[in-house]
Amino acid sequence: MYGLDDIDGRIKRGLERVGLGKRGGDLVRTYSRGMLQRLSIARALIHNPDVLLLDEPYTGLDQDASGILDSLLVQAHGDGKTIIMVTHELDRAQRLAQRAIIISRGAIVLDAPMSSIEYLPARYTEVTGMTTR
Repeated sequence: MYGLDDIDGRIKRGLERVGLGKRGGDLVRTYSRGMLQRLSIARALIHNPDVLLLDEPYTGLDQDASGILDSLLVQAHGDGKTIIMVTHELDRAQRLAQRAIIISRGAIVLDAPMSSIEYLPARYTEVTGMTTR
């Protein structure tokens, strides 16, 4: 689909990056929920996109896998990639993001650089009237 060179190598490296290198020969239907999420991340990165669109990428991930994803996102950002992520993981978002956009009831209620936000969960509560827990 993307006309990729060395597809087998890309697959192998992608699986290794998300901690699934030893499971590459296993049937996907034998994967746990977290493993399926890791596989989705590897698939999203395989063609080295300039823009990553991620919808709740931490769902189903344990702490180790979440750390792997954090590292991959930091690396992608360092490589000049644009990352747009929808997440309810506000503490994690504050550590990783440069900008926060909060949507409540179909409207943007906050659009600000992360550097201007002291504590994102509190700001979320302030602009939406909802708690984060």
